[in-house]
Amino acid sequence: MACQEIWPVEVCGPRGSCENGTVCVCEPGWSHTLEFQFESLNEESTLCSYNDNSVQKLYLVTGILGILVFLQMVIVVIVSPGRKRLRRFVTGLPVLGIGALFTFVGLYRYTNPEVRHSKEHIVFTALNFQGFALILVSTNDCFLRIMAARVRKGEWSSTGVEKHINSYKKTAFRLNIADLVLAQLLWLSYLAKPEVGRLMFRFFCATQFIHELYLLYFTYIFIRRYHIDVEKIARFKFGLSANESITQDAEAELWTEIERKKMKPLYVLVLVYICTTFFLIWCPLFSDLWLQSYTPYVIPIMACLFSLTTLIWICVLMARKKIQIGNKGALRNEGFVRNVFAKRLQADGSITRVDNFASSNGSSDNTDSDSDSDSLI
Repeated sequence: MACQEIWPVEVCGPRGSCENGTVCVCEPGWSHTLEFQFESLNEESTLCSYNDNSVQKLYLVTGILGILVFLQMVIVVIVSPGRKRLRRFVTGLPVLGIGALFTFVGLYRYTNPEVRHSKEHIVFTALNFQGFALILVSTNDCFLRIMAARVRKGEWSSTGVEKHINSYKKTAFRLNIADLVLAQLLWLSYLAKPEVGRLMFRFFCATQFIHELYLLYFTYIFIRRYHIDVEKIARFKFGLSANESITQDAEAELWTEIERKKMKPLYVLVLVYICTTFFLIWCPLFSDLWLQSYTPYVIPIMACLFSLTTLIWICVLMARKKIQIGNKGALRNEGFVRNVFAKRLQADGSITRVDNFASSNGSSDNTDSDSDSDSLI
């Protein structure tokens, strides 16, 4: 077979040279790999794009972070009050699964350097991609919970926004099932012929590309409606007419700015989501070079980023929870009580007040306190 050449790099890639027209001789530290090739090629004729030392270290970090994610989630479940422990366990199952899978995959790959994503190591390949299927489910759930928490924690609620979120809840369940099923194409692609396997892999990438566009559109509509509602609430709170600008009232402008800043976690999530899917979905979908040369690095890197983000986020939310509990205790000691009413924004811009309590004993006082923690798990 002739030495491999993929646009825009030269024959055998920047780390190799072609000898006799059939063999790519790699520089020290670099080698060949048939991972994500999906072509009928001899390994010696493929691009010199694989740095085994770097990949092994990435999988070691993946295994270590997987252990930390699993242990952290177990601790969160154990320290939860008895009546919430089961709920935390159920909602945290995807994170527990991700931690367990990445622990096994990372450490197994590190201790067995010869293991690759291939037909010969199909169990390793299948388990690794199950972890990414659970990441997709966790991401969908994270978007939904952050938006729902933002609505629950507000002193007012919007009929339009609530209907928007409830409609997505039904769609999100179907999307999660579809993601789990379609993700099986990733490892099944190694059991098919190379040309068919490439189509299967890219078909999954194409479905995720469409899924991402839908999720971003839904998020855009939510943010747009949220900002419109904030402006309506500001006009109601500060007595501004429809013809008056929010900027004409300093207090209304300040309140509006504070409310809009509360959407910052959602903005960060959208930015991270776009960046990760660009390298994991977009590039392999449209570039043969990226699929064959860089995906072996991207897979463990994305596993590390997700695990690290999960660790940091849960720590931040637990710290916030402690602050909230302390503040509530101080307010109770000073004789303050929680407002038992929520303001509901109507379509015409008017405001009505709705009793929030399910019972007179204040049992719903806990409904908001865990909304941040639930947004991740």
